[in-house]
Amino acid sequence: MNAGVRSLSIVLILLVWGAGSALAVSDGAPQSIAPLMTPNARAAGLGQSFVSIADDATASFWNAGGLAWQTKPDVVLYYSKLAEGLADDISYNYLAYSRPMWGGGLGFGVIFLNLGESDIIDEQGNILGNFNSFDFIPMVAYGASLTENLAYGASFKFIYSRLSPQIKELGIDDGTGISFGGDLSLLYRIPGIRLQAGMMLQNLGLDIVYNDQNQPEELPRNLKAGVSWRPIESQLNKFLVTTELTKNLVYMEGETILMGGIEYTYYDMASGRVGYIYDREGHIEDMTFGVGLKVKSIGLRFDWASVPQAEDLPRVNRFAIGFTY
Repeated sequence: MNAGVRSLSIVLILLVWGAGSALAVSDGAPQSIAPLMTPNARAAGLGQSFVSIADDATASFWNAGGLAWQTKPDVVLYYSKLAEGLADDISYNYLAYSRPMWGGGLGFGVIFLNLGESDIIDEQGNILGNFNSFDFIPMVAYGASLTENLAYGASFKFIYSRLSPQIKELGIDDGTGISFGGDLSLLYRIPGIRLQAGMMLQNLGLDIVYNDQNQPEELPRNLKAGVSWRPIESQLNKFLVTTELTKNLVYMEGETILMGGIEYTYYDMASGRVGYIYDREGHIEDMTFGVGLKVKSIGLRFDWASVPQAEDLPRVNRFAIGFTY
């Protein structure tokens, strides 16, 4: 992939994930974009609204407080191509694991954002070689109950972002950045009316420094808050309504992103989902769709979602497989 296509592809990624990254396409936005991205195909089908649900292994990312109420170990593997048709080697990959322990729940996750291969081209147009760009973020999280219906959670993450290597022939310094960050979350439930509310302060931590020590990049700090309600909860039928907002805490002048969705589940085996993302500055105002299938006898589940990009760009697919044992 040449340098021009690579640059266009990275812009496209920012547009694709605008709903989770508040002002990702604004001037001066953080260079490391993986901490902005939201894994979980079920959440994608619900309009990226999951901070008040967080009931599987991806709670390590969405709301670590959800780990407190999980009763069985869970594994989730997530995959999405981010620039289909433009750069097929750009993908977002996420693996998460959680289990009850230490009086609450412990979770682990690994994000690998593959930004693909780029050519090194000099001023005369000669190809000098190529390199791969990627972000790698391992994380650990813990959640526990403060009261019977109030849980808290915290996560710690190591951020390794390799945008480019040192290219001596062109006088380009090493474009590798390292940082540490974390999230703080709360999850509250009212069992009598089957309502939950969640909140998270995301990506608190040290600025990330690339090749200029005097110009560190702030981590993409966000505030996420949401509410979910289950008006119908029977053995045969389940109905879920959820809504959420994301506010960027780095660029406070930006607009708040609104998301929401509904889910219908039949006999705890098949689910249909529809959601909506309203991100005016990211030029995303469109529906999301998703389905889920569960094999209850072995604890296996499959999820798929179709989500919008910015206007005039095609939709993208997101896939996940989960296992509870």
